[in-house]
Formats: sequence, structure tokens, C-alpha cells
Amino acid sequence: MEDKKEKSTALAFPDADARRLNLPTMADVKNYLCPKASDAEIFFFLTTCKVTGLNPFKSEIYLVPFYDQETQKYKCVTMVSYLIPLKKAQATQHWGGLKADVIKDKDGKIKGAFCDVYRKDWKEPFHWEVDWDEVAKVKDGKPMGLWKKQPKFQIKKVCIKQAISMVFPEVTGDLPPVTTSEVPNQDDVEVMNGDAEVVDKEEIKPEKEVRTDQLTAEEKSETEKKPRPEFTWSLFWETSHAHGYDSMDIHKYAKEKYGIQTSLTELSEEKLWEIFDQIEQDVIPKKGS
Repeated sequence: MEDKKEKSTALAFPDADARRLNLPTMADVKNYLCPKASDAEIFFFLTTCKVTGLNPFKSEIYLVPFYDQETQKYKCVTMVSYLIPLKKAQATQHWGGLKADVIKDKDGKIKGAFCDVYRKDWKEPFHWEVDWDEVAKVKDGKPMGLWKKQPKFQIKKVCIKQAISMVFPEVTGDLPPVTTSEVPNQDDVEVMNGDAEVVDKEEIKPEKEVRTDQLTAEEKSETEKKPRPEFTWSLFWETSHAHGYDSMDIHKYAKEKYGIQTSLTELSEEKLWEIFDQIEQDVIPKKGS
């Protein structure tokens, strides 16, 4: 019994340390952030927060549940926002920028993504590519979760993180993974800056085929509409950065088109989604263009 008690005590992250570091306590994580997590997983998560200086309250690091196909059980993985390695690389004196986009086949289907990362002390940029079949979250040949909703963003996010990690290993080597594509045997979960979408295995049902030729014009229009995800500023700015825009580009465009004075928060959600669409289509002028 004594051994069991000592083992349990060793896995306890002190509440005093959590409060001093402005981190959640183990009970907070269990009750509010990730109920599926074990004490060991929570301990590792909070210890990683302490060592890396990342804070879940700032949307920098997350504890995400995923379904392990081998054990047929849920496990929880410590993951980091893809903006963290990007910010760390940008803070170095050698950062020279990046360019990233999707790669499509002749039919316009996404087959991968590329990322060119520039270092000021290198003559040529580092070119990296990822293949859709290797990193995409797919089940029965169909994209799942955020890979279905935002395939371009997801694959570019993976490509950017991998490229930056190889070009700036000195500042990114100690970071946890960014997406569950980096976790072996994972299933039924995706995460994008804390928006974890978990699908229980028993809840996965085949989609019913919709015969559009049997619908009225109004019903057909409704089925063709793509539902918007919930608007978040993290989604807005991550997408901007993934398309090579900085905040000055976006603010300048919004000022010229909508007449904002100081902040994008002056705009309605509808107008912000309009800007978001322009970002995804790469039609907003960039600095220097």
C-alpha cells in the first residue's frame, strides 16, 4: 500500500506551483479541460506547460483526447498551437519569412502542400512538401473533422510546422506535436488551436446520399450551402498567416474597403467572414505588392 501511495504522490502536480505559474490545477484540468485524461496524462501536460512556459489559458497548449485504434481506448495527448513554433522562429535573428500553399492535381483536388522557409543566413530557401495521403485525417476514404471542414488550412498547418521545425530546430525541438497526424494510431479527433472535435467511435454513421435531382430549387440551394464554423480570432489570424498575410495587410484592406478607424472589432461578424473569404482566395494585396 505504501508503494501505491508514493506512486500517486509522485504524479501529483502541486496546486501551489499551478497557481504560481497561472496554470490550472490537476482538478481543474480533470473537471473542465479534459475529463477523459488520466492523472499521469494531466501531470505530463502541466509539467510540459511548466518546462516550456506555454499556457493553456492563452491558447498556446492543449490536452486533447484521441481514440487509440490498437488499445480501443481514449488517450490524451499534450499538443501545442502551430503558431508557437512559428513565433519562436520569427523571434530569432535568422528569420526571413515563409511561403506556403496547397498542391493540387490536374482535377483541382488537393494532393499535398508546400512550404518555403527563408533564413537570412542561408542563400536559398528550404523547400518542404507533405502528401495528403500521409498526413490527412481520413476514414473510409473521406476526410474527418477539421480535415473535412478546412482541408487547405489543415494541410498547410502541418506543412508549415514540419518545415519550421527542420529549419529552426534550436527553438522548436522541445515542443509537443501540433496536430494528431503526428500521433501514431490516432483516430476520431482533430485539433486546431484548442478547438478539439472528438467523435466517439460508436457515433460515426455513414452519411446518407442526397439525391439533388429529387429536390426543389430551394432545397437544393440549402444543401449546397457550406456551414460556417464558429468565428474565432485565432482561426482568422492563423488563416491569414498561413496565406502569407500580416496584420498590416489585413487592416489596410479593411480600412480601404469598410472604412474602419482603428480595429477590426468595429466590423460585424458577416464582414469579418467576407474578409476571411478574401484571405482564403489570396486576393487581398500584400505588403510590397
